[in-house]
Amino acid sequence: MACHGRRQRTTAQQQYLYSAEQLARSDVSDYIEDRVKATQPAGTSPIAVRLVSNKELAMRVPPPIPATFCAAERDPLPARSKCTSQALCLSQEVNGLWVLLFIKYTQEYRADAPPCNRGRVYIAYIDSVAHSQPCSRRVAAHQEMQLCT
Repeated sequence: MACHGRRQRTTAQQQYLYSAEQLARSDVSDYIEDRVKATQPAGTSPIAVRLVSNKELAMRVPPPIPATFCAAERDPLPARSKCTSQALCLSQEVNGLWVLLFIKYTQEYRADAPPCNRGRVYIAYIDSVAHSQPCSRRVAAHQEMQLCT
């Protein structure tokens, strides 16, 4: 039995409106993308690295923190601490779909931060690098994302 009312999909319908490559580029993302691509063999599916957030924040220090972790009297904890927050994403086209493989979120504290955070970088990440192609280059892509920022 055939359904005569069924339409065949056209190439234009199969194209997706959004892709990771269309996100805004930056010098940082271009540099990291080039480094990650250098670890991949020729003919690998397209890869896109994008800096999706880059903000200056003033992090509020909750009242229990100074009470619990007593700072020296000469260096009391401030009510707010400034930092730079960044979110960096690695995506790859797998079987025609863009797959988000890795997200790295950092908080960077500069020299003007309180002594407990001065010069520190806190990193959180989510990865699904197991879906990257080819399998043999997963670790290299993951390491470049960690090392480049």
